[in-house]
Amino acid sequence: MSSVQAPAIRKTALNAVHRQMGAKMVEFNGWDMPVEYPASIGGGIIAEHIAVRTGVGIFDVSHMGDIRLAGPQALVAVQHISMNDASKLAIGQAQYSALLYPQGTFVDDVIVHRLAEDEYLLVINAGTREKDFNWVRDNTRQFDCAVENLSDDFTQIAIQGPKGVNLLQKLTDTDLSKGNCSAFTSAFNATGTTNVTPINPGGTSSNWCGAAGVAKLSFDLTAMSNLK
Repeated sequence: MSSVQAPAIRKTALNAVHRQMGAKMVEFNGWDMPVEYPASIGGGIIAEHIAVRTGVGIFDVSHMGDIRLAGPQALVAVQHISMNDASKLAIGQAQYSALLYPQGTFVDDVIVHRLAEDEYLLVINAGTREKDFNWVRDNTRQFDCAVENLSDDFTQIAIQGPKGVNLLQKLTDTDLSKGNCSAFTSAFNATGTTNVTPINPGGTSSNWCGAAGVAKLSFDLTAMSNLK
């Protein structure tokens, strides 16, 4: 009898950093992800919850998916498949939205980024990466734009809490003093890493920012956690 092998658990680019910091790792939608850090470095579920509510928390969300639409009709395609108005986005901005079936029910909730004049990036949930990509590709074939699955090309960091912008400011020369990351379009240097873009689509909190960069680059989470 032949046995069916379970798919290998996947790891983000920061997996080794999580393990070096002593994180408790669990399987989440096929990914090896940290669920909490040891009390010896200020971790633990309650301590981390309080830190995010009163200070800042840093989350590795690199397991989430990324779909790029680029071409003359990229905006038309995004408007066709999602519920929010992407035409309101300036280059470098992002918005919370959703992919909808024709009858109005949800395919998935997404964050839509406008990267360039005719280029958009959809950030989708980790557990629905393949389903979402296939649905987007199949429902935009009539438009003049390329649809690419770039889910393995990005490392993503979510920074959340009332001191989130203050933390991000220490990593860049870009002025974040207005308290809104969403309008910044140029790449900036973060802990020696280039080609990183800050965004703030609103998300679960007005105190939420994010940073996305190519997966070959890595972030020093220990150094970031020491920035008070």
